[in-house]
Amino acid sequence: MAYPHFSNAKMQPLRKPDPNTGKRGDVGVTHDREYQVSAWFEVKTPYDEQTRKYAPMLVSQQEAIEEALDILRSVGANLKVTIKEKGLGEAKHWPVGLNAKVFINDKDKTAAPEPRQPSTGNSWDRFKG
Repeated sequence: MAYPHFSNAKMQPLRKPDPNTGKRGDVGVTHDREYQVSAWFEVKTPYDEQTRKYAPMLVSQQEAIEEALDILRSVGANLKVTIKEKGLGEAKHWPVGLNAKVFINDKDKTAAPEPRQPSTGNSWDRFKG
């Protein structure tokens, strides 16, 4: 079996369990609900201690992401995601908690805006909401 192209050894729950009941409220994945999965490329940029934000991506970084997405679109690639419950032993034996397929959005939905003047905003803020 091939290794996944992306992985993360630890995922945090969105909210800690109530110390009295152990319940998480409405947070968590259950079998009787539908969920949306979103994914995007993230480029490491320097953190500004004064603004307490990461620096915006450079135009060249945005262009590199768009080029990568164009290549992936051209071959019909999608991203398959598996989330496993951590356990003992090798990861391949851990129980699967969630499987999802993420499709690459159309270019008009993912394209970065025209290059702009440097700002104090975070480039990833455009994906919120």
